[in-house]
Amino acid sequence: VNTLRLISVVLIVAGIIGTFVLPPFGGLLFAVIGILVVEWIRKKDLKEGLKSTGGIRKGAGLSMIVRFFIGFLMIGIWAIWVWVI
Repeated sequence: VNTLRLISVVLIVAGIIGTFVLPPFGGLLFAVIGILVVEWIRKKDLKEGLKSTGGIRKGAGLSMIVRFFIGFLMIGIWAIWVWVI
């Protein structure tokens, strides 16, 4: 349970710092690096650390793709509203 709390705190702090240092993708990048470092130190194996970050990388990547298409959908609806209606 202590490790889970540590990872959660590192994830949140690194994400917030990354958001201000390197917007718009810094939060995600810093969070992934933070988890990687914590897991690497905890398990003493870089490959295991990379496995641990796989879930956040897949989830964040998929959410970016979905947001991108939702943005295009919103622009399309706006364009129809402006030029057709």
